[in-house]
Amino acid sequence: MMKIDSTQQIQGKYPLVIFPKKVNRNSIHSLGRENHPIMLNLHQAFQLPVGYENDTVTVDLHIRPIGMNKIYLWVIGMNLHQELLRTDSVILSNKDEWQTVRCSLPLKDVRHLTVGIVGHSKRKDQFDFLPSKVYLDRMVIRVAGQDIAQVCRSKSLSVEQMGRLSGLVYENVFDESDESILQKIGLQNKKIIALGETVHGSATINKYAFEIIKNSILYDNCRLVLMETEMGVGLKMNLYVCGQSHESSIQELMRDVAGYLFDLEELESFLVWLRKHNTVSTTKVRILGIEGTYNYTSNALFDYMYEFYSEIDKPLFYSILKGLSRLQFEDVQDVVNQNKERLVKWMGSDEYGLFVDVLNGIIRMNNDSRTPEEYFYAMLNRDFDLYDNARTFIGKLLKEDEKVIVYTHYKHAQKKESVTGSFPYMHTMGSRLVAKFQNDYAVVALTVGCGEILTRYNTDSLCVHKLEESPVHTLESVWMRTGLNDMYTPTQPLGDSVYCIRSIGNSPRWNKNYEYTNLDACADGIIYFRNSLSGNSSRRFDINRLDKYRKRNRILNRLLSN
Repeated sequence: MMKIDSTQQIQGKYPLVIFPKKVNRNSIHSLGRENHPIMLNLHQAFQLPVGYENDTVTVDLHIRPIGMNKIYLWVIGMNLHQELLRTDSVILSNKDEWQTVRCSLPLKDVRHLTVGIVGHSKRKDQFDFLPSKVYLDRMVIRVAGQDIAQVCRSKSLSVEQMGRLSGLVYENVFDESDESILQKIGLQNKKIIALGETVHGSATINKYAFEIIKNSILYDNCRLVLMETEMGVGLKMNLYVCGQSHESSIQELMRDVAGYLFDLEELESFLVWLRKHNTVSTTKVRILGIEGTYNYTSNALFDYMYEFYSEIDKPLFYSILKGLSRLQFEDVQDVVNQNKERLVKWMGSDEYGLFVDVLNGIIRMNNDSRTPEEYFYAMLNRDFDLYDNARTFIGKLLKEDEKVIVYTHYKHAQKKESVTGSFPYMHTMGSRLVAKFQNDYAVVALTVGCGEILTRYNTDSLCVHKLEESPVHTLESVWMRTGLNDMYTPTQPLGDSVYCIRSIGNSPRWNKNYEYTNLDACADGIIYFRNSLSGNSSRRFDINRLDKYRKRNRILNRLLSN
């Protein structure tokens, strides 16, 4: 958290001080971690006007770190197409003293400039009560001898481009339910289609995203659905839609995802539809999660493996279930690798392979996460794990003539680097998928003009949030004035210009819920919905899932006693 420290003065003014973030004491994850470390990530993106190609940007930072391990000052430059050109960075001294550091960057072809500081404090013992903190005096950013605010204000970009917007072609792609939507929007020849929602928590976007997925399954040979959900939960979803778990298991599955920013009714309706479809289809459609972070309290891998339990091989299953219950993923991996033939007998080769891939993905993230600092940097580079998991599933499960729909936030799906993404790791999942699959990858952005969304209020509750009115220069504001609704438009007519569009992740930010982006470079088309419904009302959920904990113990005790 940040505040002004009025007890000190530096250069005639009070400095900003950053303290460790408080831990939710109601969560089991806070046990033994009262003195939480600082995970510092402050950054700002700027759009540079033309005319500064021969100049250099300089960034001067005056800072005093106390009890910090490493802090970096970083400056990153991208071109108009959001392609990374060059970076400069400097590591600050961790001495408890005021210091000034500088970065500089030549601005040739740079139109997107991102400047920030990132770092973490030293690890502390449980009884070390002296908090780490960072004092910030000022950061001065200059271009051609001028303050960057003056540069961007004096030659600001024309982001609305009304002439081009008035010439856009719009189409209602949901008016005929018995026609291919992908063919309507000209993406029928793409193998990998990403649906990127600009805001999480819109039941309206959820509803129509699932309509696109169902339509692609019926008319365009989509045989794989990848979602921005935890990989263990994805395996449980896949068991259900493939008819390998009981029909009533959908109830527990919905409790597992109660904390997700999905409309649960829309998600459940889609899963039930897909299960029915798979009962009559000659080729089953799989659905999997690509999120490598693991929900320890739900522990979906335990539930998944227990579906294959056999009394004949009880010692083997007990060993695996006990390891999963204790989150000993590396030990489970050893057992699974050593007993492949026996597990394939009970699981089948396909499910065994999926379980190994998911286990590897979770272990990779958990190996990165053995300390709070390593977890912090792993989460900043989260898009790499989303890409790697998606690439693995696509490579192993998709045939030459089949398609996959990838449903994530637009910031992950976009084809180019993110201007305001997980600084300083600006490469997106989508930019990596483009590098891997080239022209086979397409992106459709899904956005809303007004209404409500479901958003994260606390670690154990979601609430309804009314979307604020979009600034006048955003695309959503322009479309609101046209009276259009539920319309698709290709991005190609937008050309090489920067436009402003909504962007809300797990929760709205206090200062800005939109971003500037080159839509033609980052997406193939946009679907705009005038009004967003939040669907489910505000809801609370048991973050600790004590019911699941007790259930796992009952199962293990029963296996041990028999």
